Amino acid sequence: MNSALRAPKPATADLLEKHVSRQVRDFLEVRGWRIVRNNITKFPGGSGRWVQVGEPGMPDYQAIKYLPHKSGAALVLWIELKRTHRGRMGEDQVKWRDAETRRGAVVLRVNDVTDFM
Repeated sequence: MNSALRAPKPATADLLEKHVSRQVRDFLEVRGWRIVRNNITKFPGGSGRWVQVGEPGMPDYQAIKYLPHKSGAALVLWIELKRTHRGRMGEDQVKWRDAETRRGAVVLRVNDVTDFM
């Protein structure tokens, strides 16, 4: 296809959260990070009880970079995607982030891949 006929890439302001998510994941994966998508789900268990998988407020992604020498050690980033600057984290997300940060975790709120890099 002729480059003059290609649609221009969208301006940063036009990108959706799914686009920023893909950019962040691509950036990390090409550098050897493993990306895990987190979902919070409830499903019916036995005796009329519900079983929950995941933690309320958990970020969208966990990025893991295993360290060499088969030490079992790894670097971990927790990434919450919020596309707009006004995209606020919910109460559960703030509580989760604050608790994990106190434990020593790195929890990032990302709305732009350039800022992330």
